[in-house]
Amino acid sequence: MTRKILAAASLLALSTFQAHAATATGTLGVSLTVAATCTISSVANVTFGTLTTLVAGATANGAFTMTCSNGVAYQTTIGTSVNASGVQRRMVGAVNTTSFINYNLFSDAARTIAYPTVGVGIAGSGTGAAQTTTIFGAIPAVAVTPKNDIYSDTVTITVTY
Repeated sequence: MTRKILAAASLLALSTFQAHAATATGTLGVSLTVAATCTISSVANVTFGTLTTLVAGATANGAFTMTCSNGVAYQTTIGTSVNASGVQRRMVGAVNTTSFINYNLFSDAARTIAYPTVGVGIAGSGTGAAQTTTIFGAIPAVAVTPKNDIYSDTVTITVTY
């Protein structure tokens, strides 16, 4: 009997002294700021090819690809050029450096909306994904075709956001 009492007392002692788990809680903040950004990742030049006359003028297309943060409003301008005369963009001959060919750059296929050189540009909105924009080039018709040469120019594309 003593054994039974001892066994019962041991079980009772074990059951009354069970370990109790304690807990503590806290909070953790999580945040992220998505900065507005635009980047130009590639440019395809406007190349008019090889022509023998400009009596009828000429057209050609180029493009640039940019990525702007989702929802970011932007405006695009294309500078005058390194060979400009006032606001008129011009290509210059590689050999005949006093020979120029005027050209214009447009944002629409009908070639009616010229890219501004400064100030308020062509408006758009970023999607967060790469967007390709076509640049429509035109050389106006001239009565006399300039001297034989390789003509070129450089302009700067600016995206303001």
